[in-house]
Amino acid sequence: MFVGDPIIPSYNAAKGGVNILTKSSALALAKDGIRVNTVNPGYIITGMVNEDTMGKEGIDYLISLHPLGRLGTSEEIAHGVIFLIENEFVTGFNLLIDGGYTAQ
Repeated sequence: MFVGDPIIPSYNAAKGGVNILTKSSALALAKDGIRVNTVNPGYIITGMVNEDTMGKEGIDYLISLHPLGRLGTSEEIAHGVIFLIENEFVTGFNLLIDGGYTAQ
């Protein structure tokens, strides 16, 4: 987790734990040729995150959190996953695909 939320501290802790577990696991498994990385997306248009489920105001709020001025797509996340799969020199990395959400 790279951004905290005061309403969901247990979720924050879990996400932070996954990110540091990624680094620890990458170090422990590198000798065996196993790479460990994570993908940390911003808000992505999905079946749960869309105007039908959240309303226009909800989506507009989420869009306002992203400096690029829009939500991400599943295709953009897939491109990040492909990058991590194809680049065999990347390990212990938390790839942020978040439209600038965590750059603020």
